[in-house]
Amino acid sequence: MPQTLGTPNYTTSTASGFDRALKELYAPAMNDAPINKKRVLYSKIERDSSRRSLVGRRFLEPINIRGSQGLGARAASGATPTSGNQTIIEALIPPTYNYGTVVFNLPTIYASKNDAGAFARVMDVEMGGMRRDGMNELNRQLHGNGLGSLGTINGAISSATSLVMDSGHAVKVGMRIDSYTNSGGDPSTSQEINSNTVTAVSGTTLTITSDSASDGGHVVREDNRGNELTGIKAAVSSSGTYMGISRSANSEWASSAVAAGSVDISDALVMQTILAAEENGEGDVDVFLVDYTQFRRYGNSLVGDRRYGTSMTLPSGFVGIEVANAVMLADRDCVALTGYALDMSTFTLLQMSDGWEWDDTDGSVLHRQEGGVTYEGVLLNYAELYNRDPRASAILTGLAA
Repeated sequence: MPQTLGTPNYTTSTASGFDRALKELYAPAMNDAPINKKRVLYSKIERDSSRRSLVGRRFLEPINIRGSQGLGARAASGATPTSGNQTIIEALIPPTYNYGTVVFNLPTIYASKNDAGAFARVMDVEMGGMRRDGMNELNRQLHGNGLGSLGTINGAISSATSLVMDSGHAVKVGMRIDSYTNSGGDPSTSQEINSNTVTAVSGTTLTITSDSASDGGHVVREDNRGNELTGIKAAVSSSGTYMGISRSANSEWASSAVAAGSVDISDALVMQTILAAEENGEGDVDVFLVDYTQFRRYGNSLVGDRRYGTSMTLPSGFVGIEVANAVMLADRDCVALTGYALDMSTFTLLQMSDGWEWDDTDGSVLHRQEGGVTYEGVLLNYAELYNRDPRASAILTGLAA
């Protein structure tokens, strides 16, 4: 919940007073919000804004990707093995840039004159909502691969105002959206819808301004394509390039993958995935992440076999099911039909900013918009998810729909 304000020791009847209150009373709350079990992955990942090893605008992270093979067994008087070395490479990780904006007009500011209660109500609505929405957005991005797909289009449209999505989409009322054709399951670079506002959402049907798009295309938040956090869809994968390092050339950089073959989630598949991470990558898996559908099915499978997994209420408020030495957790943003066996100790959210911060580079957090009587506040979050050991985690794909 937003902070409860006492009586400020300055007036809010001017933009400068409003500006000071905005920064002093609300900026810290952006980073100290209570953990919400709806944002599981975001809440479980360690944040680190202390490491400032930057090259240009990128984080520099050394990686011990391959051990030495200067080993061998010999006779008592045999020659020692040929020397070897650790293989160290460096990953240059560019941060992503997320923003949030709030706008206050002069009538609102003056309506708060000498009235701490009115001021609190205005700020609680704006900042409480911004805090919630910002964390929800980052949690969604943490499950993706940086390309920003919110879901796929079910059926082509031509100059239509109704856009039908496949189930499981993450489009919300009021979003401005783009769409891109499908390329191997991801948004291509071929754009179709450009900056269209969603005015209503009813199940899988979106109401938009008349537009055209292809079947199977991906809907993306306006201008987000390729600019989002590089989430676990890329960080835990058996193929592709991650943080500029090719997995085909460096197999140590690849996660293990288990294919379910369109069958229901089961003890056997969950255990196989966990053991793949622990055997192939020496991971210490502590979280098995799925969506709500798979979480429910796994729980039901335990009841159906008259076996009961241990329900766990964790200190953070999450409720999970004990699986091996890990805990299964449900996250609403998890990729459908997929499970992730994660060694959370290998994940860090590298932060160039200290979480969410106000832009006050000109000495003020409220910036008057030219030609009007409104002031804009800009929140920023410069960060990137980094998995320093992809082998320590594994992915389970192709579960039954």
